[in-house]
Amino acid sequence: MSYSHVRDKPYFPEIWDTMVMPFINRTPGIPLVAHNGHSFDIPVIRECCNYFGMEIPSLTYFDSLPVARKTWPEAESHKLTELGKDFDIKYLAHDALEDSRTCGQIINLAAEKWCVHSINELLTKCGLNLLKL
Repeated sequence: MSYSHVRDKPYFPEIWDTMVMPFINRTPGIPLVAHNGHSFDIPVIRECCNYFGMEIPSLTYFDSLPVARKTWPEAESHKLTELGKDFDIKYLAHDALEDSRTCGQIINLAAEKWCVHSINELLTKCGLNLLKL
């Protein structure tokens, strides 16, 4: 990606306020999830909010990477690309929609393996907790 790809695109606050938050607000109380979110997604959201002087929203989240590590400790790799291959999930890496879809499928597979029916049950089985953005 280069500057020419984003030159005429909206800035973070516009995208956040007009697309992201309305999407999140459609399912209140449901946490965000990202694969390796502690290292990338969550810090990026926080830093973008800080940079633009925006309040960091009061949202909860969890990271699917430790869920995958606890659920499939025998896996050779817990990268999203490798988990996608392991579970025959068609996946185009580093595309936001594809990352989200694949992450969701991994969480569903983990819930099935643990025989749980909620995110809280899954996180409890994995010894994890919801976190605050």
